Amino acid sequence: MPPLDILYVDAEPDLREIVSVALELDGALAVRTCGTAGEAWREIERRTPDLIILDVMMPDVDGPALFAALKNHSTAATVPVVFMTAKVLEAELARLRRLSPAGIVQKPFDPRILAAKIRGFHQAILPDAAGPEPLDALTERLRIRFKVEAPGTAERLKAGSDLPVENRDSARWIAHSLCGTAGTLGYADIATLAAEIDATPSGQPVAHLADRLAAALWALAA
Repeated sequence: MPPLDILYVDAEPDLREIVSVALELDGALAVRTCGTAGEAWREIERRTPDLIILDVMMPDVDGPALFAALKNHSTAATVPVVFMTAKVLEAELARLRRLSPAGIVQKPFDPRILAAKIRGFHQAILPDAAGPEPLDALTERLRIRFKVEAPGTAERLKAGSDLPVENRDSARWIAHSLCGTAGTLGYADIATLAAEIDATPSGQPVAHLADRLAAALWALAA
């Protein structure tokens, strides 16, 4: 039996790499990844996947909007869709559940049980246990890269630069990205501070929280 064809859409390259390796360790899952909704459409046109994993917050079209568009697609309308999100508020999760996805994976997640969750969402049998060594090596490499890039991330956070899309608060966007990446890589304190910024209602100041998060990033790299 050919492996299940999984399409994973997320703007964060580190998470795309972690998810790809974590799922393909299963042996019965094959993963294609892309960073934007536009890339996702091209992959879907090339070959309809068996399951799609969508990050909720993306720079061009967000996950729920892409999910709605998929429902009108000639071949992808029946493909199960799983949302991946760093949102932790129950109201946000309830909004996603009302869209009736196949499932929701919250960031940060445990890469070792991700394949089991995805197969469960696809109503398949759970995979056999896979050896953790390749995933451990990948995680350690990404942890090192995260630490090396931490000062630059702190500078962007402080400067409010790198605005991903028009009219989006750049500090919140950086914090949203860190919620999933930092938590998954084991930097819980950074993920917690990032989640505070991400949960702050639009229009309210986040400078004091951004200062604390930037300090934690600089401390990590020290």
